[in-house]
Amino acid sequence: MLAMVIGLLPLYQIRLLVVGKNRDWRRKNALIVTIACWLGYIWAFWKVGDPFPILSKDHGLFTIEQGMSRVGVLGVALMAILSGFGAVSAPYTYLFFFLRPVTEDDIRDVERKHEHVVDTIAVKQRQLAEITERQLKISNEETGYASALLRRVYDKVASTISVTDADQLRDDITSLEEIARHLLDDMDDLLLERERIAFSKTWKGQYFNLLGYVLSIYCIYRVFMVRNSVSAESIGGY
Repeated sequence: MLAMVIGLLPLYQIRLLVVGKNRDWRRKNALIVTIACWLGYIWAFWKVGDPFPILSKDHGLFTIEQGMSRVGVLGVALMAILSGFGAVSAPYTYLFFFLRPVTEDDIRDVERKHEHVVDTIAVKQRQLAEITERQLKISNEETGYASALLRRVYDKVASTISVTDADQLRDDITSLEEIARHLLDDMDDLLLERERIAFSKTWKGQYFNLLGYVLSIYCIYRVFMVRNSVSAESIGGY
């Protein structure tokens, strides 16, 4: 079991990831990449145990005790992380108390704002293209000898104005694109919240809501039990 957990299963998972992401690779290349990633994983798995007091002079370097100690430390740490994340995420996801009211008007309002920003970006991009085209025309025009000096003065002033307008338009386009991305993120949040509201109205959603309250009460109970236990140990130590 230790060989499967440390060696075989990670090797197979890395193999699936490499082949799944790059199906056009040759078998030889996929095998080389898989072995290289697996050796990197083995090195990281071994080095992560250095800060912990799991090395012993009584056991050799490549022994069952060394592998078991690392699996135990990493397993307990990962289980604690996943348990803590689940304890916070599950109530927020399924309890009706955390649902934010979202209406169709809210979604349509964000959609209208996004469409307006996209239209504004298109207008400014056309203006930028026109200025760029005007600059090219001015630079390519041939002038007569008599009006060469006047033409150079005009070209200098016109090019300065055009460059200033072009830079301003580029800054405006960049800012509007950032606003459009934020509006898309807001729209995704609203759609996700609407799906949560629709799910909460089903029998499964109501069942999950009840379980969320039960687990929340249990978590609060466990927190107080741990607090009382730590307090009792502190008093006993004194």
